[in-house]
Amino acid sequence: MAKLNKLSISTDIEDLGAEILAIESVLTNSEVHIPTSKAVKDSIELISDYIIPIITTETTIKFDKNKIYYQFDDSLSGNIINDLTDAKLGIIIKIYHQDSVEPTFPVNWVKLSGTYIVDTLNIIYSEYCMNDDRVEFWIIQENML
Repeated sequence: MAKLNKLSISTDIEDLGAEILAIESVLTNSEVHIPTSKAVKDSIELISDYIIPIITTETTIKFDKNKIYYQFDDSLSGNIINDLTDAKLGIIIKIYHQDSVEPTFPVNWVKLSGTYIVDTLNIIYSEYCMNDDRVEFWIIQENML
């Protein structure tokens, strides 16, 4: 078994202790600024695009960020129009829609399931799939028990 050099270990511990004290003194200073690189900021923004939905009343559906179009008590009506500029793979959009006629959807939208019911609040989920600007969507309604 190798013999440990107590002096070397002691010096290493002292050096580590001095570094910790230096970091603590910086962190307790009230004007600590931790620099963040542009790459880190861009990564945080990209992640937030997928996680935190934005509620909007725009009428053109965009797949640049997770969005909720309108609300259950104020729904969109009319045909569905999209703008795929800056669309990102996997972005999911939720649309509250109610109209007296079923809306038309862009030709690149592919229905996976569900039926649109006129004069009822329909909730349309859609996901941008990237291949040939494909958007897959499904339609549901509230469970009115």
